[in-house]
Amino acid sequence: MNVLREYFKLVPERLTDHIVYSEQPLTGPVQTGAVVEVRLTVSATHDEQYLQIEDPILPALTSLSRKLPTNSRKSRRGGISTTHNGIS
Repeated sequence: MNVLREYFKLVPERLTDHIVYSEQPLTGPVQTGAVVEVRLTVSATHDEQYLQIEDPILPALTSLSRKLPTNSRKSRRGGISTTHNGIS
């Protein structure tokens, strides 16, 4: 099993009447108030019936989700993509 962890800075962009966030790779220190997305990509090397992943939130981050610890969504390939959103 392989687990890839990626960090992205979410940068707000104002559209006409609302704000959207674009992802930028996190390449350096995070400023206070920055919104960070942590993406885990899990690739199974064998057929797995069950899978449990525990990925604690980094000490410098605070979760924006009230559904701690994660928000999960199905990926296009049928797997599960789990995202932690937090601020520093």
